[in-house]
Parts: sequence; C-alpha cells; structure tokens
Amino acid sequence: MRCCVRHGRKVSRGQACEAHRCRDLNDYAQHKKIARAIKERASIAELINVPDCHYFVPSSRTTWFDNQQGLIHAATASKSCKLPTAALVAERVHPLPQVTRNVLIEKYCAPHLKERAYAAPGNKHCLARVYLGSMEGRKRMFFNLQNFKLHYNQLVELGLDVDTLARRMGCALAVMHWAAKIDAQDVELVLGSSTRKTTAPDVDLQKLQPMSYNGPETDLDYDLTGVFRCRLTGFWLIDFDRVRDIKMDETEVAMAVQAFWLNDPYYSRPLKESEVESGLWETFVQSHLRTFDEIWKEKGVGKEIRGLPNKFILGVVEQGEIRLARQTQLRVSEQEEMEIAI
Repeated sequence: MRCCVRHGRKVSRGQACEAHRCRDLNDYAQHKKIARAIKERASIAELINVPDCHYFVPSSRTTWFDNQQGLIHAATASKSCKLPTAALVAERVHPLPQVTRNVLIEKYCAPHLKERAYAAPGNKHCLARVYLGSMEGRKRMFFNLQNFKLHYNQLVELGLDVDTLARRMGCALAVMHWAAKIDAQDVELVLGSSTRKTTAPDVDLQKLQPMSYNGPETDLDYDLTGVFRCRLTGFWLIDFDRVRDIKMDETEVAMAVQAFWLNDPYYSRPLKESEVESGLWETFVQSHLRTFDEIWKEKGVGKEIRGLPNKFILGVVEQGEIRLARQTQLRVSEQEEMEIAI
C-alpha cells in the first residue's frame, strides 16, 4: 500500500514492499533523472517545475522515523501505510491559492454542496490536473478539490491559455523521452504553487500618508514569516514511481506510445473533429519536435535517435486510429442492439 504524508514543507511517500521492488526507490531515481534533465536546460526550467527531491529512506533505517513524530502521527492517522516503511522526502508542491480555490468551488461545485466544500479542510490541498485531452469537465455529484481535474472545456471557460499549456506539455514530454530517456508513464502534470522570496517594494516616503497601510493588496498569497513569500502558480511534473527507462530504438519507443495512451488525458489528442482541438494537437506536436531538435543539437546526443520523435508521434496517431475504430464499432453494435430490442 502506498501512502503520501505531508508535514510542513516536506512530502514523504512510503510503500510496504521488498526493497528491490520498491516503487519509492524508482520514484527517487526517476525523479532525480527528470529534474536534472530539466534543470540543465535553463530555458526549459523557466517553464516547467519539478519538486526538489531530497533523499530516499529505506525501510531498514528505522531510526529516521524517531525524529519524524509528525510524520508518524499523520501516517498512523491515515491508516494507509504501515511503519516502518520506505520513504521519499521531497519538496512539497503548495496548493493553489485560496482565491483560485474559491473560483473552482463557485463555478464547478453544485449549489447544495458549496457550503460543505468551503468548510472541508481537505479542499485546502488543491492541485489541479490539466486534462487537455478531455472535454468532459462538468459539475458532479461529489466535489473534492484534491487532485481536481480541469478538463479542456473548463480551462477555456476559466480563460487559461491552453496553447501555452499544450506547448509546455509537448516540451516536458520531449525532455522526459529524449533527454531523461524514460517513457513518462503515469507522470502527472498539474497546476500548483510555490513560495518564492520577494523583496520589499520601494516606498516614496515623501508621499507616505500617516498611519496608512502600504502592504500587499491581499494577504492570501503571502506567508508572513519575517519575509514576504509570494505564492506563484506554476506548471509542475509530479509522481514518477511507475516510470520506466527506455532505450533509444523503435521497439522501446513503442513503450512511450503505450504510456501516452495509458496515462490520464493530460496531453492533447490526435484525430479530434473540432478545429480548435486539432490545432491544440498540432501545437503539442510542434513543441515536442522543436524541443527534441534543441536536445539533439547538444554534445553527446547520438545521431541514431534523429528519427525517433517522428516515429513516436506517428505511433500515437496510429494507436488513436485503432481506438477510434473500436469506439465507432462499439457505437454501431449498441445501435443495432437497440434496434433489435425495439
């Protein structure tokens, strides 16, 4: 059983399993690899955030938990994992600001559930999964802001720049494939926030009114701990425990294609009927290929991988055609059964 325990600025993930099969150890190794691949490329690191991954704790190091009473209490209360267990200590991705959470509740929570949604402590831990490949966003019977799913139609409704999101996703996936050399299976792409120190603004003392307030417009996005810490919303990659290494050949690129379709619909999809969705897919593809070109020009990158990104894109489209044919056949079969029943 896998668990996630938040305590202060840390995140600890554990899993009760044999050490050599531990997904947390894979999470740690892949996390480090992906973070390095992104941070080595300054222009990409400005667009895509990966939490700092501090260290891995094997279940055999029981003394580590002796100094983590807060984690022990949280893990025991959650009843989701047994101690001692393996742990991964990494930076916490902060939730979206309160003003953003309020907008999500107002727009997508059923009226009779809003009061409960505002009061629920769990809704403070809000990260939004970005589903550019889905148009199924709507109000639901149950409402929970934890791992909230923002579908394409909702992103547009909220006025977010979906083209920019598609470019960042294409870029992120290219770095994971062709720089980190992993299939990106089950990696989550979310909107979250982080705290960054901000310098105090200059004040014109000549114009300062006696006893007047000159702080920020709202204190919702600030942590007053001696310095201002501005809450910045950003695009994050998280959860790398199911990621697999891939070799740079056609056979293993097929694993990346499989992972694309197994994952939640973060990325825009091919073969969409609407012009807007088709355009979004093209934006994603062009960003993916352009990022690969930048990687390919780097020293030490072999020429043998030059054609692999195009093969990946073609593989995604081919799998999309197969899935579309199955869906069409299923609808035809259902229609025939209804006609027979009538």
